[in-house]
Amino acid sequence: MRQKSNGSGPLMRIVQVSSMGLGCSLGLGLLAWVVLGLGIWSMPGVHMAGRPLPARRALLPALRENARIWEEHSLTIDVGHHVFQPQRAVLGFGLSTADAERELRALGRSPNPLVALHELGIGLFGRGHALQWRPRIVDASALDRFLERVRDQVERLPIPGSYAPDGTPIEGLPGEAFDVAVAHRAIERALVRGDSVLTLATVVTPPPAGYLRFDRPLAQKQTNVLMKAQETAYRPGTGRATNIELAAHKLDGTLLLPGATFSFNAVVGKRERARGFAPALELLGGELVEGVGGGVCQVAGTLHAAAFFAGLKVDEYHAHSRLNRLAYLPPGLDAMVAWPQDARELRDTKDMRLRNPYPFPVRIAVKLVRAASQNLLQIELYGAAPPFRVEYRFEELERVAAAEIRRADPTLPPGETRVQQTALDGLLIARRRTIYTPLGRIEEQTRVAYPPTARIVRVGP
Repeated sequence: MRQKSNGSGPLMRIVQVSSMGLGCSLGLGLLAWVVLGLGIWSMPGVHMAGRPLPARRALLPALRENARIWEEHSLTIDVGHHVFQPQRAVLGFGLSTADAERELRALGRSPNPLVALHELGIGLFGRGHALQWRPRIVDASALDRFLERVRDQVERLPIPGSYAPDGTPIEGLPGEAFDVAVAHRAIERALVRGDSVLTLATVVTPPPAGYLRFDRPLAQKQTNVLMKAQETAYRPGTGRATNIELAAHKLDGTLLLPGATFSFNAVVGKRERARGFAPALELLGGELVEGVGGGVCQVAGTLHAAAFFAGLKVDEYHAHSRLNRLAYLPPGLDAMVAWPQDARELRDTKDMRLRNPYPFPVRIAVKLVRAASQNLLQIELYGAAPPFRVEYRFEELERVAAAEIRRADPTLPPGETRVQQTALDGLLIARRRTIYTPLGRIEEQTRVAYPPTARIVRVGP
């Protein structure tokens, strides 16, 4: 007769172990389901668009912050020789987080506790959970507006060559065309894919055959396109205002033929009373002193800024000997010019010289807009075609603390002090200009130093 099994055989022990494992799994799964389902703890190991999200109850705000970062990230677009880096939000696209939030809420909350446990294990020990981003169009017209700006800056008609004043031939410029519809579709696809770089081609047209020779009447006719305008403000009714307006009148109507060099000092001339210039404060060695012609530097700086952004070459440039807190131009764009008082100081001459790189003339037009409290100095550059696109940025490299200088002044009572000049820290910047021409990019970088201005104190004996 066979004995009845008491349930202690090997098979039963396996069944018992399996049952215990299943029970533990169900228990852990139920615990994960309760913890995640009640929101006591969020699913760990979640990432979106390559960025990890924190495993805490603030995960949903972090998800929305991640979407904001995605929208602020730039898409680098190469268009011919041009480079544009608009933010995704500027292109009208945003990151839809609604579906990702639904996915996030569903993680660990399956009706099956074992599925909840499995998802928790992937978050803790596996590859994690990647939530899909779904770019969507937020502003349907934003991309069109951006592409219109790109077309305005990239497209140009071909320009024939010409001759420099010394007879050297100057090559013409090719034309470029930009297909907005093709670019629109390509950018949409790149944003949906999550690309960070996109290249778009342009259609290049060679310049016309032959070369033009410009005389003054022809040059006047060919300079009817506004290339760049720059304005600065000044206070009327002062010697400085007199000097600004006199220099402006001398500058107005100047023509820069193709390849020609412009000298500010040669055009404006010597600053002296006999020529109408008035006494005014000017900078000399970092110190404000009375001199004839103070304020002329503002005209030079305004012209320099206009020429700088119009793509003209800057052959000679000097920054001021001190940084003005209330500057009429940003650092790196102002210009200092100086005319020597006698022949022995010729080595100290400071000029601002420009060169016309275009195969057409450039005309300088100056306007003075008068008002009760302040006047405006407006300098405009005109040519035969729009200028090259220019990008400018400067980086502050170093600040230098100013010192103090104490000077004996017998006109003051003993022990009395008076501040003659307040201190200004020195500044060293890196000036960077990128010029986008139809033949390629031109990268320029120079360092501009503004020495510190000492605090000058007059002391009675």
